[in-house]
Amino acid sequence: MPNSTLPSTRTHALPARNETRDPLATATWQSLGTQLALLCVEHLRTLIREEVCAALDAQAPRPVLQNREQLACALGVCTKTISNLVARGMPCVQVLGSERYELDKALAWLRTEGARTR
Repeated sequence: MPNSTLPSTRTHALPARNETRDPLATATWQSLGTQLALLCVEHLRTLIREEVCAALDAQAPRPVLQNREQLACALGVCTKTISNLVARGMPCVQVLGSERYELDKALAWLRTEGARTR
């Protein structure tokens, strides 16, 4: 029977404490690591900024358009008064042939222009 031996294994010895490492190689790896980290951080910042902006845009309040009756109720006036205010220049939006109003814009107009036309 032939002598069987265990397969040889290679081991890599660590440098001894008193041995010096190649300073150029060490500096190159440190520099490369720093550059990679900066690139990753900048890329991560960009991604985070884009996601935060998208989330904020999704949560931004959209203007609620009201019809003539809803605006009249919100302002405590009749619908004829709304028609008169629009004729005097109160802002409105045409949606498929129907007038719609944004309460905030109507109130802003009333505070400025509406007070001037009295």
